[in-house]
Amino acid sequence: MEYEYISVTNKRAFAILEDAGIRYSLQKAGAEEQHYYRYEEIRGVKLFVAEANWYSIVISFSNSAKLQLKSVSRDPLKSNKLVQKMNSQDLDYRNWVLGLHDRLISKGLSHSIKFSQGRSFVFIGLIILMAFVVLAFLAALAISQYGLAVMMASGLLFLFLYARHVGFVKPYDPTVLPERYLPVV
Repeated sequence: MEYEYISVTNKRAFAILEDAGIRYSLQKAGAEEQHYYRYEEIRGVKLFVAEANWYSIVISFSNSAKLQLKSVSRDPLKSNKLVQKMNSQDLDYRNWVLGLHDRLISKGLSHSIKFSQGRSFVFIGLIILMAFVVLAFLAALAISQYGLAVMMASGLLFLFLYARHVGFVKPYDPTVLPERYLPVV
C-alpha cells in the first residue's frame, strides 16, 4: 500500500507499507533519500488534525527518526507559492493509516507502541487565548461596551468549539481508531 505526499516546500514523499516495514523515500530538487523502517522499530503513532481539516500522522521510531504524513498534498503544477492549491487525498491517507494499524496489530506489535491522538501545545495555547478573551469580555461589560462584549463572546464560542475539535493528547486503542482524526470519505 503506497501513499504519496507533496509538501508545501515541494518535497515529494512516498510511504509504502511492505510486509516487514515502511519504505520511505523523499525527493527534493533531484535528490532522493531512501529510508526503511521495520515495524518493530516503531515506538509511537500519533494522529491529529494539523490545520483546518488536514489530518496528520506522526510515526516515531526507536532511532529517534520521525515520519509525518498529511491528508493533503501540494499541487506540483502550481509554481506560485502564494496560491498553492492543496489537493485532498482523504481516501488514500485513510487507507494508509488503517493499513498501518492492521499490520501492527497482525504482527502483535501494538502492545509495545504508544498510540496517541490530539495536539497538546495547540490546545494549551487556545486555553490561554480563551482566558484573555474572557478578560476582554468582562472589561467590555465593565465599561458598558456591549457591542464589544458580544464580539468577545462570539470569539470565545468560536475558540471553545475549535479547542474541542483539536482536543487533548490522549491514548487510543489501535483496534478502534479515533474517527475525529481520520478523514471522512
